[in-house]
Amino acid sequence: MNLKKYKRLCVVVFLPLLIIGVLGSLLFWPYPKSAVYYCEARNEEYCRNGGELGSHISEIIKSQQPSWFPITISTENSLDPIYVFFGSFRTVHSAEVIKTVTYVGHSQAATDFMNGLIGRTVSIFLGPPEGGKSVVTERNALLYCNDLTFELVSGTYTSRCWGDGWGGPITFSVEDASQDRNMLDQLKVEIDRKIKDMRIYHIIYMIVVYPIFFYGFLLLSLLYWLGIQAVRYIRNADRDQNQLIR
Repeated sequence: MNLKKYKRLCVVVFLPLLIIGVLGSLLFWPYPKSAVYYCEARNEEYCRNGGELGSHISEIIKSQQPSWFPITISTENSLDPIYVFFGSFRTVHSAEVIKTVTYVGHSQAATDFMNGLIGRTVSIFLGPPEGGKSVVTERNALLYCNDLTFELVSGTYTSRCWGDGWGGPITFSVEDASQDRNMLDQLKVEIDRKIKDMRIYHIIYMIVVYPIFFYGFLLLSLLYWLGIQAVRYIRNADRDQNQLIR
């Protein structure tokens, strides 16, 4: 087989071998569909990979903080694996409420109460230990909230908060250059960095694993070609030796 025919053969077998590689990756060596990270507020934000949710290492990391809250990054890309992030308990000391939504089933009074928070400056406990509840007075408001979503608009966030007889998502903003904004920005930067790394790993995985059978075909072809060359070399050497003897 000459080089031209071999190139045609490669084109013919590439797609079937690629499909087999994709199926093999799904059945035998699947890429993790999710990655769980735990982000702790130290001198600087640091997110650690906890493996699968509920794994031994995940439970060890969780035990190192009194409480955690889930973090969601609003994104327009739905093709990536799922990245699950948890943050350690922290406080946003000064946030302005810009929108509230009351959970279904609450009374109109609860809706009116939450709407009354719009425009107010509040403090927010993110992931507080169990047993607490929001405290709202005429002068101050301390909200207990159990998650955090980074909205697409910079400096805007949403948390699900609760209190006596009311509860629901509250969207708030934080002033630029404030200590609270710096803390949340560091958290976002660290999460984005981890997501970028995971995307790179996913791309490398697809490049390596999906065409693995085609790579095998190329390797076997190379070994076959080297074998033929070795046989020809030995035969030619024997022929030359016989001619010298004669």
